[in-house]
Amino acid sequence: MKRLDLEAAILAKVSIPAVYEQLAEEASELSHAALKCARALRGENPTPVSAEAARMMVSEEYADVYNAARTLGIFVDPDMAIAKMERWAARLAPEPPEPQPLPGPEITSDTAEQLRIDLMEADARLRRMCERRRWFGEMDIPPEKEGLRRQIIYQYDRDIADTSRLIDMLEANLEGLTGHSEQE
Repeated sequence: MKRLDLEAAILAKVSIPAVYEQLAEEASELSHAALKCARALRGENPTPVSAEAARMMVSEEYADVYNAARTLGIFVDPDMAIAKMERWAARLAPEPPEPQPLPGPEITSDTAEQLRIDLMEADARLRRMCERRRWFGEMDIPPEKEGLRRQIIYQYDRDIADTSRLIDMLEANLEGLTGHSEQE
């Protein structure tokens, strides 16, 4: 029997909510198998299952999750998978250094005033980006455009992070220039 025939046969006998329950159960079993595999690999909390047997259990439970998801018409969006992999890798990157005040001998009251203006503009830009990002996340969109929405939201998340770092740098420069924080 072909996969589509098998899925149709399952859906002829089992309701969609029941397949979602099956998916949840299989996902739970996958979670337990992954934990058992971690225990077997680490060896700190011994288990009678070998690392290879535990890995096979993970593979078997993953196949169950995959089959339940496929039966429900749930597929992995490649763009989403790549975006999630990029975020995961970014979380593992070293933390950026703390922002340092700008060096330079020409410190005037105009410099401090310009930093305050730049800080207010960056803060306003950050608020607008957060509002737009929330709007994109909440809007109804046809399924065929979902990948595009995810790309836009991902870009907003990156821009928001960059602007937040800019604000931190401006605040540090202003504090270094004036000797006190603008938030006080």
